[in-house]
Amino acid sequence: MSIRSRRLMLACLVLPALLGCLSLESPAVAPLPPGGTHVLFIGNSLTYVHDLPDIVERLGALTGDTIRTATLAKPNYALLDHLADGGAKPIIQRERWNVVVMQQGSSALTEGRTWLYAGVDSLAPYIRAAGGIPALYEVWPTADRAFDVPKVRESYLTAALRVNGRFFPAGTAWQEAWKRDSTLALYEPDGLHPSRTGSFLAALVMYEQLTGKDARALPAVAYADGGSLALSTSTIRLLQEAAHAANVRGMTR
Repeated sequence: MSIRSRRLMLACLVLPALLGCLSLESPAVAPLPPGGTHVLFIGNSLTYVHDLPDIVERLGALTGDTIRTATLAKPNYALLDHLADGGAKPIIQRERWNVVVMQQGSSALTEGRTWLYAGVDSLAPYIRAAGGIPALYEVWPTADRAFDVPKVRESYLTAALRVNGRFFPAGTAWQEAWKRDSTLALYEPDGLHPSRTGSFLAALVMYEQLTGKDARALPAVAYADGGSLALSTSTIRLLQEAAHAANVRGMTR
């Protein structure tokens, strides 16, 4: 039995009508044009729902930063699944990625944490050999296990430290946002996938990490699903502040 078939959170079967999870995995990864910062995302629906990589590109463009992204993401996949099906290694080796962003489920419990470490430890040498930097996209627990936020952070932070990689604290940014407004709807109704607002907040974290620029200096515009996202100026400013606060905390435990 594969890792993904044993997953306790088969989220893409919960709301297929809402999220299209059964058919929304990333398309074939095409070579990127030269120039800019090349970023490869390896993960599952927490990456491809609402097209997080595209949001990151759009945020970069606002400040003249060319971020080119490609995505290898499939429903319910752990990183070890990407290794097992043979898809990850050739894509990593095909071109020089500046950063390879890795993500799976919350990995708060022992089994998921073990899979996370094994996947990251296995992929990192290929990433380094290709001239890239491994990075961990810290996600969040399911809504009914909100108390696991510290464990999720610990799992992803430890995984990054194990390979001397970078840490993109999106889940921590969610927590920072809720400190400022506990009513923010960052989950989809399934209690696992990010809402459009949740994906936008995660992208703000990555924008800062990839450009070295302060998200609070961005214009008050938001994106999701390949286009604009209607949020109030005050909400966008709050999300920018939350992303910045999470990155300032950085890799401290």
